[in-house]
Amino acid sequence: MVKYIFLLTVLAYFSCFGNLKAQEEIKSEKFIIYSTPKPIPNTIYYDLQNRQQTLSAFHGKVLLINFWRPNCRLCLMELPSLDQLQKDYASNLQVLVIAEETDIKSIKEALYTRRLTNFSVFYDKNKKLLTAFGGQKVPRTILVDKTGKEIGYIQGLADFNALSLREQIDKLLSQ
Repeated sequence: MVKYIFLLTVLAYFSCFGNLKAQEEIKSEKFIIYSTPKPIPNTIYYDLQNRQQTLSAFHGKVLLINFWRPNCRLCLMELPSLDQLQKDYASNLQVLVIAEETDIKSIKEALYTRRLTNFSVFYDKNKKLLTAFGGQKVPRTILVDKTGKEIGYIQGLADFNALSLREQIDKLLSQ
């Protein structure tokens, strides 16, 4: 019984202070913009019905592609601001959240328990799309212009409600 209480205490400590530490993480408030846009990869990813998808289906739209994992605390912290971003820019911007996970149940639980319903949800088998974009770790967010070119990215935690970040998106949308 004493071991059980000790384990619960340790878990509660790490849960509480782990979340506090995550909140202290520096949040990016701007995309790193490339001097020369890059072509986007034509790598296959999947929707939650296990149907193959490619980014070419979104040609002509400004895309914000977020790679995440359901067990990544930083990823989960930024998802609500991504959801709000999609709601605020519904007619002009398409937010895609692509999980680095193949367990559809855990993807749905991570999103629906947080009531995140505004963006489109997909998953990336074996990190092929993330790797094709040059990323290795999540969270990673890619910005794609209307011509289908990757123009910038954010590696790590981002604040999608930041004025400077939204100004970058507004500028891209007005082009």
